[in-house]
Amino acid sequence: MLSIDLISAEKADNYYKHDNYYAAEKPGEWLDTKASKALSLSGGITDQDWHRIIRGQDPRTGEQLVQAGVNGKHRAGTDLTFSAPKSLSVAALIGGRLDLIEAHEKAADSVLHYIGKHGVQIRKMINGKSEFIKTGNLLVAKFEHGLSREKDCQLHTHAVALNLTKHGKGWKAVSNEQFFRK
Repeated sequence: MLSIDLISAEKADNYYKHDNYYAAEKPGEWLDTKASKALSLSGGITDQDWHRIIRGQDPRTGEQLVQAGVNGKHRAGTDLTFSAPKSLSVAALIGGRLDLIEAHEKAADSVLHYIGKHGVQIRKMINGKSEFIKTGNLLVAKFEHGLSREKDCQLHTHAVALNLTKHGKGWKAVSNEQFFRK
């Protein structure tokens, strides 16, 4: 199952990196994409990189890549949460079926790469009209978990699609309408 939620920088800081409920689980990692390569992000997510990127800043220099919205706040991104069925979660996590965990991770990665290729766009004013332009690159931070917030067995992946995409020589905010299409 896929659930989608918009997240602010404050929620991203508290929920994904600093919330004690996930402290003992696998640390987050960057999905290997064009956008992650352009920002030299790979492997595990460091606190500094996370703190800057969720605010639309270059993780290395702190330079602002994407400006805040009209309300003065920056939308950090969109949480795409992939949840395995209960029976699969139990078989994988309690039954020790590592192949099922790997299959879940591969399925989530496959969907994320598809979204990155076909669903990432920016909105641009052209001749006074708002138009959508596909960029083909998405920056994703993945957090794999085996417990729900209630500490129940639940295999799930939080894939935070960050609110920046490379377009031309610069970075733009993601127009995420395509994420919500069925």
